[in-house]
Amino acid sequence: MSFIRVPYLPDKKVTVAVGDREQAGVRVIKPYRITCLPQSMQHHADLSFCYLGGGVAVCAPEAYDYYKKQLAFTSIELIKGEKEVGSNYPLDAAYNVAIVGGVLYCKKAICDGVLLKVAQSMGYEIVNINQGYGKCSVCPVDENSAISADMSFFKAATKKGVEVLLTTNEGISLPGFENGFFGGCAYMTDKNTLCIKGDGKTLPSYEKITEFLKIRGISISEGKGAVTDFGSFIPIMEE
Repeated sequence: MSFIRVPYLPDKKVTVAVGDREQAGVRVIKPYRITCLPQSMQHHADLSFCYLGGGVAVCAPEAYDYYKKQLAFTSIELIKGEKEVGSNYPLDAAYNVAIVGGVLYCKKAICDGVLLKVAQSMGYEIVNINQGYGKCSVCPVDENSAISADMSFFKAATKKGVEVLLTTNEGISLPGFENGFFGGCAYMTDKNTLCIKGDGKTLPSYEKITEFLKIRGISISEGKGAVTDFGSFIPIMEE
């Protein structure tokens, strides 16, 4: 096994990940439980853990000991952030950043300072967007393409040459909220497969999404029932 080089974009089959769902053939680490959040968000991985690629990750300070223990079987470089996760927005989004094409998109004012420093030291360009839930709202599909319903990310990423499919969050379930985000319910399990938690055909944007992926040689693997934002699936290692 080796560490995934580019965040969220495995080249081969994922073998280790952090996320609140099971995935065949993957050793999945259940996210740290953030008890101050609403029940439906307490196990959202993207609120406490950020994988920056190449075996480096930053996590919320209160989650550090937990992830250190759970990932002890790997040689990951786990770095403790300085901001604890708050009980509401924007205090709950300090580690929720989108990474596409070597650029880290986030709402700088709320992002964890340690995370930003580490990312910059790794060569990432930091671009400010209005959306604090950067990772939730963005699903990278390759190093130059992503799917999102967020206009602030769309405008910023398009300027950087990223091809962004602008969709809608309609039809994505997140109990207690009007809707969830596509980046929180969809993820790449290898270079050519995007997985959706739930029946993707129920989404109004499904045909647009499948066409966008088809052009890139990517197929969809989906489940049954409502499409649900479960807080992202964060792949760390691959075959």
